[in-house]
Amino acid sequence: MTINGVDYRNELGGTATTGINVAGLSAAGNQFVCEYIGNTSSDGYLRASDVSLLTSYQVSIVSVYETNPTVISYFTTATANYDAYRAISAANLAGQPAGSAIYFTIDADFVSQSDIATIKSYFETINTYFHTNASPYKIGVYGSGYELTSLLSDSLAGISYTWLAQSTKWTGYSTFTSESIKQFATTYFCFIKY
Repeated sequence: MTINGVDYRNELGGTATTGINVAGLSAAGNQFVCEYIGNTSSDGYLRASDVSLLTSYQVSIVSVYETNPTVISYFTTATANYDAYRAISAANLAGQPAGSAIYFTIDADFVSQSDIATIKSYFETINTYFHTNASPYKIGVYGSGYELTSLLSDSLAGISYTWLAQSTKWTGYSTFTSESIKQFATTYFCFIKY
């Protein structure tokens, strides 16, 4: 089954839905939005009021935690622990339901074995943090097909959901078929498979 959704980051200030025509999104057939979660109150992050508004229009929410995962030096154990803590805190602040996923991002096309090993270690640390702290959330990951394949093969990473990045030139884009979300290259629209 395929449904349409939208990925956007509201940089107008306020919360995730400040200045966004949620009724229009819903009327256009979008059944979900990918919303960014964080701990500050004015950076367009998802809050409980946004959840209420979106769900009143039957729009489901996919939460994304992202800071700056564009260089391999980002993916350290210390950063993983910090990101896991901040993501859980932000999801709680937004009123995210237990059992849902938080997507962490890999926003570059890493292909070397050493880089993949570093990324695996980052996600293994997030998974350990989630288990140690009894997180009610599942782990999702956004990245290239190659990165997603590598993480799915690592049971210690604890990946429950995958989001295939829209970058069609990234390694594995055309061969990865296990995505939960696939972002199209020419629009901001995504689809999700159940």
